[in-house]
Amino acid sequence: MKETNIEIDKIKSKHPFFDKLGIICMFFSAIYLFIISVPHLIENLTEKLDETNFVYNLLIFLIGIGVIYSTFAFYRRIIFIEYSINTAFEQVIYPRLEPVLREVAEVQVGLDEMRDYIKMLNLNLDQLRKSQMSIQSADTKISVPNITDYIRIVVLVNISSFTFYFALQHVGNYIPYILLILYLIWWIEITYEFNLWNFSKAWVWMFPLIIFIPTVSIIMDILIGPAKLIAYMAIGLVIYSFTYYTWCLYRVQQVLPFDLHKRLRELEDKIPKVRVR
Repeated sequence: MKETNIEIDKIKSKHPFFDKLGIICMFFSAIYLFIISVPHLIENLTEKLDETNFVYNLLIFLIGIGVIYSTFAFYRRIIFIEYSINTAFEQVIYPRLEPVLREVAEVQVGLDEMRDYIKMLNLNLDQLRKSQMSIQSADTKISVPNITDYIRIVVLVNISSFTFYFALQHVGNYIPYILLILYLIWWIEITYEFNLWNFSKAWVWMFPLIIFIPTVSIIMDILIGPAKLIAYMAIGLVIYSFTYYTWCLYRVQQVLPFDLHKRLRELEDKIPKVRVR
């Protein structure tokens, strides 16, 4: 509605500045004609009458009246045209366009939802294709699952454990930044596993880390000391990684760890549905 009104405003006058300039010029032209004619008319009426001069100035005076009348008529016509366009649009055009515009908006919302659904479906297919990749053993009937992802997780767990141990043994001002790097590494790993680089909501999980981890680490270091700080941050890293992994898993595959989605579905089936009268 707002965008359409802007377009109507543009249609009202292609040259609004020149319209206003023309009205101003006409008004001052009429004033000028009055200035040069009225004194002579008064002089001819009060003193000696010069018929030629009187008729000449009277014509100039009448022309000035015509110009001033044309000025107000032109201004009134512009106002009337703008009012007519606004009234016609609000009372005639927009009521007919409103259902179409509403359907277009609903279609746009549906397309956005479909785009997100297709994106999640593609990610789900990529995860399914990745999970089906296997290393064939000597017996063709037996397949060993691809363990690359598990190896990366184990390596990250070992690196994290070593980092926390090193931070406990060598306390310093660098601890908040090491903790931040650890959190970011786990975010990168989980995002890489589910290939959510182009999914904006995945980045929402990363930006708070940059803001809060260093700040909270410095405050906790002052309040409770470095040892408890590292312990709490280690627990926080486990909770953050598990929560983010669970969220990614549900967004991409619509499942939860430990088959919790199946248990929740079974629990919903067992609970009788209450009918609302």
